Amino acid sequence: MSTQLTENTPLIVNEGGIRLLRVAEDHKRQVRVIYLIHFLSTISTSIFAFTLDNFIRLNRDPNKEIGINYRVQNFFIIGQILLSIVWGFYSDKIGRKTVLNICLLGSTLTTFLFGFSKSIGYATFISFLAGAFSCIYIIIKTMFGESINKSNRPLSFIYLIVIGSVAPIIGMLILAIAFSLIYTSNPPDQAKFPFLIACLIASIINIVTFILSHLYLNETLGNNVNLEENDNAISSTDNSNTLSESEFYTIFGLSISKDSILIMTGFPLIAFIFSGFWNIFIYWSSNEVSKGGLNLKLDQVINCLNVSSIISLVALLLYSSINKRLGSLKLYRNFFLPTAVVSIISSMTTLVAQAGNVPAVMTLLLFVFSAVEVFYYFQDISLNLLLIESSGSAGNLGTLFGVSNALEKTFSLILPSLFRSVYKFSTESGLPFPFNYNLIWVILTTTAVIGYWSSSKIKTK
Repeated sequence: MSTQLTENTPLIVNEGGIRLLRVAEDHKRQVRVIYLIHFLSTISTSIFAFTLDNFIRLNRDPNKEIGINYRVQNFFIIGQILLSIVWGFYSDKIGRKTVLNICLLGSTLTTFLFGFSKSIGYATFISFLAGAFSCIYIIIKTMFGESINKSNRPLSFIYLIVIGSVAPIIGMLILAIAFSLIYTSNPPDQAKFPFLIACLIASIINIVTFILSHLYLNETLGNNVNLEENDNAISSTDNSNTLSESEFYTIFGLSISKDSILIMTGFPLIAFIFSGFWNIFIYWSSNEVSKGGLNLKLDQVINCLNVSSIISLVALLLYSSINKRLGSLKLYRNFFLPTAVVSIISSMTTLVAQAGNVPAVMTLLLFVFSAVEVFYYFQDISLNLLLIESSGSAGNLGTLFGVSNALEKTFSLILPSLFRSVYKFSTESGLPFPFNYNLIWVILTTTAVIGYWSSSKIKTK
């Protein structure tokens, strides 16, 4: 005799079902907590970055080189480079949550101490310490890799990027409101410690984030369930998007697969290309046509940047569905050659500028920067997903993210001055092609081709 279902019939009829439901609810809460931690920590970091910029502005010496003026900021990045691998390694040993909480407490203390900065030496030292504890993002990415199954990871990394874009805006709004309430008569620059209020706000946010992590965040190292079981049906019928097994190497006592090494080298490659475009973008767009520039006004350039940001956001929202069709490896590999084409188009845009066709130049500029930004986001997400997959059961995902972050930050430290020097040389040397103003585009095109060749060494089943 069959049982007739009614609206009052309980859907959960055994303890196993209840347990699974509780596990699912706990998992959802865990993911929400990680998102919130990322949101709050990014707000705090953006406020500290704003404070660093203010310190540089107030203490800039026009008689010294720009590199000396920005050494406070550079030492923050050096701290990140030196400690990224260390924190990633220890997160593999003592736990993600433990390292995350240490970094939050360290960031709280160093950010607060920076508020008392009066001299370049003191600010540089505290900035270095702040950078050493500013490795929260690599722990968050590691926890996502262990908390979310393969099919849902693309969307989660999209959310991370969106949060990382929105949080700094919130941070600046918080500062604006706080300054309007506290500094009613004199501007903050005239206070005894002009950076103290901003640093205090950032420290309070870090304390709140630490409490949230301590009370509500679960440890993911060794406690993650079989996240891939929901993907088994897909993987059993289609292995074209699954990395093949590769040989392992032992480096400094760590077992790292060949694929992981190739994937980690991808982070500085795409950073090189994106940083190249970004660091010469203003010079290229506003420079004289005779020097390979586009001779545009500042408001025209800003309009292009604003529109390209909207285009990038819309494209970013499509990543998850595109990833399901093509897979992370194809998205990473197949955007290198279009990047090379965009570099060539950038060089040709200068020829259009020589003809004086401003609307055409602005259209091409909008296309170029939108494409480069979209390609970077797509490749960056794909690399993160590939790195998670390549780590497999080796248990060193934190270390891998630490190494990739150190490589990327190293490039971000040295590339700005390098690209500006190359661009200045190429526009003033008077040498023929390819050493004239096209030199930077030749370098970026070559890098994209190298990236495609390197990515082709990563194999799928």
